[in-house]
Amino acid sequence: MIAVWLAAAAGPLSTQKPLEHPREEVLFTSPPSDIAQVPSVTPLGSLNPAASHVLPKDHMHFQFPHPASGGFDHVPAFAMAAGKVVMMTRNPQADAPPGVFQYAIFIQHNESVTSYYDHVNELSARISNHLNSVPNPWINVHGSQLMILGQMGAPAPLPVAAGEQVGVARSYLHSWDIGVVDRRVHNVFAGHGPRRYPGFDDFFKLLDLNLTAPFPGNKTINAVCFINYLPPTFRQTWFNLLESNPKTCGRVSSDIEEKLRGNWFNPAVDEAAVPPLFDLDAAGISLTPDTNSPNDHLQIGIGSNNPYAALDPHGNYPQLQEAFSIAMDKTPGARINPDPANVDHSTGTVCYDLFFNLPAGSGYNVLLLRMETARRLLIKFDGTTYNAAQCSMQLINSPQVFPIIYAR
Repeated sequence: MIAVWLAAAAGPLSTQKPLEHPREEVLFTSPPSDIAQVPSVTPLGSLNPAASHVLPKDHMHFQFPHPASGGFDHVPAFAMAAGKVVMMTRNPQADAPPGVFQYAIFIQHNESVTSYYDHVNELSARISNHLNSVPNPWINVHGSQLMILGQMGAPAPLPVAAGEQVGVARSYLHSWDIGVVDRRVHNVFAGHGPRRYPGFDDFFKLLDLNLTAPFPGNKTINAVCFINYLPPTFRQTWFNLLESNPKTCGRVSSDIEEKLRGNWFNPAVDEAAVPPLFDLDAAGISLTPDTNSPNDHLQIGIGSNNPYAALDPHGNYPQLQEAFSIAMDKTPGARINPDPANVDHSTGTVCYDLFFNLPAGSGYNVLLLRMETARRLLIKFDGTTYNAAQCSMQLINSPQVFPIIYAR
């Protein structure tokens, strides 16, 4: 699926400023869209397990003025700088009339930086005509379609100008995506192996496709915030749209070595004979700062409904399709809903009250965790629906059997 391809303390709001990019004074000279049609921007690192985003997202979201309104909104996407379209993906748009696609458009700007939009429903006439200049340029890949311009019969990469409209996103969904890859900027993940954060070359090898990566860098390891590359004249106006409190671009990686915070994986990922690259989110669990309230809330994502999802391989717990948001106890030594940045292998068992609210009802589940070592996490999930929070020191200190092991 396309989603798999594409898988510090702060002061008062009034004083928050976007960070200057350390390597690029200004690269993007045009806004990505009509700001009047973008009510808010979701920072990097949000979760959506239902859409295969158990791990923090490597892209940001532009919300629609009228979310999920059957395509009522028509929001333009502009090239933020001169470059060339080097890659496209598409698949049918859900909740839209037959024949409507959602496209991802990748634009390489220089030897280091590439930007992309996803969930774009209409291509510009210029791009559409270019793609149609050759017969059958699309490659069927894992339920979607892919095109690497200049490879396997696809037309050559297409130059675009700064500010040129490349497409239109329509409000069939709640939001559409913007991402930037800068190979000079490295997000640090604790203990990642060769199968944890794959690049396009890894997917092409797995699928036996004679393709080379269309642009430099890794979409997750080198993910950055588009706002930091905008001119000061309109950088602040986009920064003000960020949904977080306090304002922040968010982050892709929140891992801390030898601490609980960050991403963990079912070790079966590393042991499988064939790399399960399309199952990595399902095989993960993440404990990272909540993108809406990163200073005091934790978000937990848990993979489910997949053979690599050790907690819930059969999808018995629909509440795992949503991320859990938990008010953290940041007191050093806390063990009930603690800040995972304070938890290590010497802490002992910690407990998180997982509150959920579904159409079928609300309640609490219980997640018990213990870091056996810096790279080995013991897990016990109680999917019983409770009417109140269950974590207590008595529960934490009682003998426990941890049937699930995840690793870094």
